[in-house]
Amino acid sequence: MGIPECDGQGRIVREIDENELDTFLDILRTLALWLQDNGQEMWSLEGLERDQFLQKHGDADWYICDKAEEPVGVFILQEENPFWWPNIPLGETVFLKKFGVPRKHSGKGIAADLLQWVKQEARARGKDYIRLEIYEDREPLVRLYEGSGFQRVELRIMPDGTAIGLYEYKLPELFDIFDEHMQKMGTVPRPEVHRLGYWHQTFHCWVLSPSESGRWKLLLQKRHPDKDTFPGFLDISCAGHLSAGESVEDGVRELQEELGLEVPFQALYSCGIFPEEMVSENLIDREFCHIFLHQDSRPLREYVFQRSEITGLFEVDLDDFRQLVEGSRETVKAYGVEVDAAPAKDAAEVATDGKLVEVEREFSLSDVCPHDRTYYEFLFSHMKRYLS
Repeated sequence: MGIPECDGQGRIVREIDENELDTFLDILRTLALWLQDNGQEMWSLEGLERDQFLQKHGDADWYICDKAEEPVGVFILQEENPFWWPNIPLGETVFLKKFGVPRKHSGKGIAADLLQWVKQEARARGKDYIRLEIYEDREPLVRLYEGSGFQRVELRIMPDGTAIGLYEYKLPELFDIFDEHMQKMGTVPRPEVHRLGYWHQTFHCWVLSPSESGRWKLLLQKRHPDKDTFPGFLDISCAGHLSAGESVEDGVRELQEELGLEVPFQALYSCGIFPEEMVSENLIDREFCHIFLHQDSRPLREYVFQRSEITGLFEVDLDDFRQLVEGSRETVKAYGVEVDAAPAKDAAEVATDGKLVEVEREFSLSDVCPHDRTYYEFLFSHMKRYLS
């Protein structure tokens, strides 16, 4: 494989076979000796002997980066690393090993550029993560990886007292992007979509249930406090982005992931597509919202909701909620269940199983994720048609 790299710097990354393995190992041995002489031993020279290397890394992929036919970097990519990462699901990770740049080429930004190449390769392989291990006292290495978006997820102390940091980089989700006429323009990482304001697709499903009095109730989720936008706000029963390559039919996975509902796409009532645009100082959000309705009468405690995304579920009277968003009432009463993060504070909170508490709250419109009034007009007109 030969892929131009480094934004026109003339460097080529290519996968090698055993015919070039001696060149690869010579580079690593030279680096290992330099590190050893400077009191920073990292790779054992014995482990860089050809037979031992093949025994340990024979199933991995070996790469050399050349510039003008001179090697300027080497590394290994492999699919498994059970010693350091025993509990990682197979298939989600590419592991980076034996990453080095010859001393004569250090300080030229080659290492950071090669990490960008590895990210592209991981994406092409369909991976979610890049993972690696480094000596935690090697500050230049820590700065390199943290500067490239890696985060330490574990610090392991070895029997000799050596601190090894386990680092990972999560590849950002990709979205298909569109023009204002919903013509596809390409595929872009999620952070860029919201930073640059590209149109993209979302799946919205509002869940309704009849009350004993014959009135309709609306299910709302409470967003996790760690969400990057609108943490702790009430939101649509179930919602999510469509990733690159997904169709609207794939959006039903959100019902399973967020609420534990197994619902065939054909069972949903489609309201259609609503283009929604929200612009603020920190966010430019332009969405083609595929909006659906669904009935489910199960008690709130029977929903298996995604605790990493949601901290509670609430039911509100549908007519009361409509009046709230229309501005004819200031608050709405909601009954729900929340994750029991602290002891109950008042009589309205009853701990029943140590995991969820039943709560009664009053919410104002400022507690609800914002939508344009025309969005709600579109939604309520379809709800009226659906419920009649």
